[in-house]
Amino acid sequence: MASQAGPLTNLAAITAMTPGDTHPSDNQAEVTITIQGVDIALGLGVDETRPNVGDRLAFTLTVDNLGALDATGLVISDNLPLGLDFVSATPSQGTYTSGTGVWDVGNLGFRAPPAPWCSRPM
Repeated sequence: MASQAGPLTNLAAITAMTPGDTHPSDNQAEVTITIQGVDIALGLGVDETRPNVGDRLAFTLTVDNLGALDATGLVISDNLPLGLDFVSATPSQGTYTSGTGVWDVGNLGFRAPPAPWCSRPM
């Protein structure tokens, strides 16, 4: 049973025999496998990188599962820096709690279309 994602190499070797081997160079074998898992890609953008004081900004956060398995219980934290005031959020999936900056996405299927989070006017 695979317990972790990523590349793994299994190596087998002859460690003892009688009589001795006349060709010891072929006394080991190996195979490398890549265990598939969840690969979450997170993106964050803003509609204006040089706003004026008093301007409203729209941040867009996207999350995409590029892996081979469904992601379950996905929770993302996005806290605003000092100097920005929260106005609203419209998540396309799950719920967002403005007081904590936590987006509870829930489950995200593998290789599903990216889930746009929301536009958050500031």
